Amino acid sequence: MFKPKATDYQSKELISEFRDVPHFSKQEIYDFYCRKEPELNDGTLSWRIHYLKQRGIIQSIGRGIYTISVKPHYSPDISLRLIRLSRILNKVWSDINYCAWSTEWLNSFTRHQLQSFFTVLEIEKELMEDVFECLFYEYNLRVYMKPDKDIMDRYVAFENAILVMPLISRSPDQIISYKKQKVYVPTLEKILVDSFSDEKTHYAIQGELSYMFEHAIETYNINFTRLLSYSRRRGKEEQVKQFLKHELGDLLNGVLK
Repeated sequence: MFKPKATDYQSKELISEFRDVPHFSKQEIYDFYCRKEPELNDGTLSWRIHYLKQRGIIQSIGRGIYTISVKPHYSPDISLRLIRLSRILNKVWSDINYCAWSTEWLNSFTRHQLQSFFTVLEIEKELMEDVFECLFYEYNLRVYMKPDKDIMDRYVAFENAILVMPLISRSPDQIISYKKQKVYVPTLEKILVDSFSDEKTHYAIQGELSYMFEHAIETYNINFTRLLSYSRRRGKEEQVKQFLKHELGDLLNGVLK
């Protein structure tokens, strides 16, 4: 946990004030400081919140909603398979936009462990066919492009295959480096939304969604503004909101507007 310095704007007191609550608002931070600084203005408050975020004392989980920084950022282990795939993509297309991950990562969040896995490779729509043909014909990889349910049931999960899927614009991703090789992978918010939204691809964990979301939220820092923004681009914002309110309403009280 972060150990604040004495000069970090009453950081020790602020941590003590909010450590036992799941989240708190900008207004609550204002009220906290106003006990000793009744003349505190909004500009000073905004700068102070920025300072606390930069120092890792608080984290933003939504618009005007914060939490004490005790939860880690989700950073999955990268397999040699993903590293090799990334190298191929960067070798053939130097400026390609992509995002790749393995469904094996889902086992960190589910009660019943998946026994077979596949790689999801999201690519700009106009390059999907070129990427598919390159991986299939030139590198002899088990690869499918936007497979239907029948293909998913018959082949994909049993072959440790690669699924080439369209990359949604402004998908939240992160970079993980391995020996100077950059691998673009999804954030946890994207993994959660994709698992919820694409029932055909992620059919194996549909019965685990409530547990999966709860475990992810309790274990890692989740930015709900990012999560809902991406849900909106997938056309699933209201469905995701209703799911979260129904399944995790007590845990997220005050976060979802």
